Amino acid sequence: MSDNRHDSKAPKRLVPTGSVDEVLLTGSTGSKSLTLFQSIGLTITGLGVALGVGAMLIASELHLESTFDRDYGQLFVGGVFLLWGIVMFVFGFVGVAKIARKVK
Repeated sequence: MSDNRHDSKAPKRLVPTGSVDEVLLTGSTGSKSLTLFQSIGLTITGLGVALGVGAMLIASELHLESTFDRDYGQLFVGGVFLLWGIVMFVFGFVGVAKIARKVK
């Protein structure tokens, strides 16, 4: 059996990331762009972090403010997670847009 990967119709492999921090913070892997799968994954992860962690921390703190004193530490952490999630979402969306532009 021969495994010929030079066929043009063969599915693309994932781009080796090298550093997870580089992908999550900048949405790229050095000089290479992410694949469509990785870009969509980054977009979904960004939404999950922003809405699931950041927004929930802020909402729960604002809801509990009527009962207890305001906890600025929780608001700060919620804001950081919200910002980080939005950045990941934007970089994932930009990656999808780059791939869509190349296909045309």
